[in-house]
Amino acid sequence: MEQKLFGCYDTAILVKSNSKELLNDLIRIYGEYYQDIYNPTYVLNFIVGKKPDDYDIKDKEVEDSTYNYIKSNEDGLTIYLDDYNQPKKQFAKRIFTNSFVRAFQKNDYIIIHGACVKDQDGNSLIIGDKGSGKTTTLINLINNGYTFVSNDKVAVKLTNGKVITCGIPFSMGIIKKDAEVMYNFDIKRFYSTGDKIYLKVSDIPNFFNTYIENKGRLKQILFTDYQPTIDALKMVKVDNNLNAIGDNILVNAVSEQKQYLNDLLKVDVKHHDLDYLNQINGYIVSQNKDTTEELLETLKQDKIKL
Repeated sequence: MEQKLFGCYDTAILVKSNSKELLNDLIRIYGEYYQDIYNPTYVLNFIVGKKPDDYDIKDKEVEDSTYNYIKSNEDGLTIYLDDYNQPKKQFAKRIFTNSFVRAFQKNDYIIIHGACVKDQDGNSLIIGDKGSGKTTTLINLINNGYTFVSNDKVAVKLTNGKVITCGIPFSMGIIKKDAEVMYNFDIKRFYSTGDKIYLKVSDIPNFFNTYIENKGRLKQILFTDYQPTIDALKMVKVDNNLNAIGDNILVNAVSEQKQYLNDLLKVDVKHHDLDYLNQINGYIVSQNKDTTEELLETLKQDKIKL
């Protein structure tokens, strides 16, 4: 069995497999992202070419023709795949990322639905409803000197007086029309469902002017508010970040297709006093496609308009 440890701060997953191809795929996609080495929170055993005598759950991707079998054990999961084709690769990635969600929750992180970027002063969490410009803001920042941390979910924790963040490497979804018109992507090159294409974390530096890094100290929260008719950027300080974050703090943070992991990787999710999030500067960012340069300059100079 080959193995590789993937980690961020105090949370790590040890992946073991009898398939070098499977393990190398995970290393290629996530190895540069999850570089910290700690004792594993969970162990994932991927067994290719064997069907188990007993199992807890069977599951498969929509496009797959055969089931995968999952058995929980004392330290994590054993996952049985009869083959390692494209649907199995997608399945393995989803088990990996959603198991990390549970690992962070086990170690008392909260999971926030949002994107995250990093500069020399710390991490900026970007939160917004659908259509508010969250992904557009993320891309504008990483194309202009910011480091990519996360696109969809961020683990946050108060430790030793600092609010730390770890990204969770779900694929970056971009609306197909935006991908073609704004970023000149050949959308046929990407995995897609519905109206979006999806970029793997490891591909993001190839298409945008950025690096990837999984962690950092949280310095501010940006609440995106797309306003197509405004003439200038407007940033307003938030009085209560917790109220503004609202339902974006996820108790059930596992993807819809993999809800059974909540039962197989049992965690008593406790949201302790989260008032520390109110000690972070938070701003409502009212913007549109014509205010990108103003946003970059405002964040750079810290000239927040209150």
